[in-house]
Amino acid sequence: MTSHDNNQKRTNPPGNDAEDKSEDDYELIDTKGGRYRARVKKYNNPANFPTASTYQLDEEVYLQAAGQQAPAGPYIIIAVLGNEMYTIKLKDTGVEHPSSVSSNSLLVKS
Repeated sequence: MTSHDNNQKRTNPPGNDAEDKSEDDYELIDTKGGRYRARVKKYNNPANFPTASTYQLDEEVYLQAAGQQAPAGPYIIIAVLGNEMYTIKLKDTGVEHPSSVSSNSLLVKS
């Protein structure tokens, strides 16, 4: 192997250790209604500039409330308010949720 061949190998960028969590890491939640997962966008050194919201307009989501065995929904995101807050409405009836919802409470079906 020449020195040129060695330079063509893929490298692991600094700070990208195997122990670090990537944005693809997620925890599956098994319920009677199926399998759900949360999207993860937590980094050790978050960016100071604006980033894309975790969930987008017209995306189908489910609402996980404390004490519920299965998430409620499906809901549709009708507004992205910023700071990972959303306005949602029930997909079936179109009834808007009475308060804005944090991304921490939202799940997508996997």
